[in-house]
Amino acid sequence: MAVVEAERYLFTIEEFDRLFEADIFTEDDRVEFVDGEIIAMSSIGGRHVGTIVRLTGTAYRAVGDSFAISVQNPLRIRDRASFLPDLAILRTANVGNVVPTADLVLLVMEVSESSRNYDRNTKLLAYASAGIPEAWICDLIDDRLERHTDPRDGAYQQVAVARRGVGDGLAQCARAAVVGVLHRDGRAAAGSEGCRCAATLQ
Repeated sequence: MAVVEAERYLFTIEEFDRLFEADIFTEDDRVEFVDGEIIAMSSIGGRHVGTIVRLTGTAYRAVGDSFAISVQNPLRIRDRASFLPDLAILRTANVGNVVPTADLVLLVMEVSESSRNYDRNTKLLAYASAGIPEAWICDLIDDRLERHTDPRDGAYQQVAVARRGVGDGLAQCARAAVVGVLHRDGRAAAGSEGCRCAATLQ
C-alpha cells in the first residue's frame, strides 16, 4: 500500500487576518501566527496574570507618559509573524489605531511558564531578527528574569540574568533595566536615579 503523506497548509498573514474578519477567531482568542502556522496558546494561570500585573506597574512607574505600554496586544513582524507579547514598551505614546510593528518597539517581555520553550526558541529569535533592541523572559519555572540584548545575525548576543532574592529583587531590577532602555533611546524617566540593582542586569 502506498504511503500518502498529509499535506500541510501554510497561511499567509492576510489569510490569518481574514480569519478574524470572518469571526472564526475573535480578539479574545489567544492565537499567534508565525511562518505560516497558527499557534493556539494555552490559557494563563494566576501566577502568570499576577506577574504581568506587577511588570506592567513597574514599567508604568519607570516610563511615565512618554511611552506607550502595550499589554497582551498584537505585535506584527513584517509578513512573518503576529505575536501577543505579554508586554511591550513602544517608542512613542502616540500609537494611533494601528497594530504596532517591530520598528515601534523598544522592549518586549514574555512571561514564560508552559510556553517557555516556544518563547525562547521561536519568539525570541523572531524578535531579534526584527531588530527589537531588547527582549525579556520572565521565567516562572526557574524563577528568574532574563534580559536579552544586542540583536545581531538573527539572535540576541548578550543575556543577563537576575534571580529572586538576589540584590534588590526582580521588580527593582526590572525597573532599572527599563530605565536603561530609555537612556539608550535618549529619554530618561523621572526619578531614575539611584536604582541600586542596575549593575545586576548590565
